[in-house]
Amino acid sequence: MPNGGKKKGMPTWLKVIIGLAIFAIVIVVISFMATSPIVKPVEKQLKYLKSGDVEAAYELTSGEFKNATSYETFQEFLTKYPTLTTNDSYSFNSREIETSGDTEVGTLTGTLKATDGTETPIEFRLIKENGEWKILGIQVGGE
Repeated sequence: MPNGGKKKGMPTWLKVIIGLAIFAIVIVVISFMATSPIVKPVEKQLKYLKSGDVEAAYELTSGEFKNATSYETFQEFLTKYPTLTTNDSYSFNSREIETSGDTEVGTLTGTLKATDGTETPIEFRLIKENGEWKILGIQVGGE
């Protein structure tokens, strides 16, 4: 055997790179798992809006949202941004949860794609209210 009978192993630098890559993947997976609860109410709301059930979509909003935005105002908002009711797909490229004292606030940022192919940037703010994530605000088109 060449090299005095020793097997040539993987170089240390390659082991370090592979280790760092695995570590990064684990962090991303943990992060997505930790923030996945804020996606569910948004997905539900988008499903309700697409099916025309505006009342059910409104019920997924927080008390603070309802105090600031009447059901009628919410309906007007939907008329102004039809991508919300004609959504065909969506993707969220940023998820974040912040905790301050007893308050947890989440942010989802991404894109809505309407049935006509129109893509609109969107951001949902959520708040944990009585143990459930509720929609606190919706920002459409990067306003």
